[in-house]
Amino acid sequence: MVMEIIKFSELIGQEIVEVRFRYTPETSEEYSVQSCYTYIKLANDMIIDIPNFGDEDYLHLTPENRDYFQKNFNNGTAISETSRQFLAGQKIVDFFFSYYDNEPEFDYSAWIKLSNNYYLTEKTHAPMGIYVGFQILSEHEFLKEKERLKKMQVEIHSFLEGKDGR
Repeated sequence: MVMEIIKFSELIGQEIVEVRFRYTPETSEEYSVQSCYTYIKLANDMIIDIPNFGDEDYLHLTPENRDYFQKNFNNGTAISETSRQFLAGQKIVDFFFSYYDNEPEFDYSAWIKLSNNYYLTEKTHAPMGIYVGFQILSEHEFLKEKERLKKMQVEIHSFLEGKDGR
């Protein structure tokens, strides 16, 4: 089995070609929630998702998870043309991750900063009636969200600067 390790540092500068998402609605089970995951195809034909934590080793690619990403991308729903205009052709500039008490905060997906100064993120799970799916934030909206989370003691740090801000 051939395994390749994809590193976040290798994703910086990669161009986004296409974005799709997979939505799974809530079921009739007692504690069911709706979910949505975003898949990003890069110019080098690699397909990634939006991660939750910022270890340098982003993904250990095996044939099984490579197939998983490809299948989810192929069966995903295309984003709207309006959203596509913000994402297609943009390069990944940085990743921003959430920390609570210096530990990764898994409730929040990363924010991917793009070359046009917009940020791509997602909300993966929620009860019915609460939005799930990808979001595109302006720099101003991202900074407002960062301040909102700071009030809840959740710190947002750049991958390139390190979680300690260095």
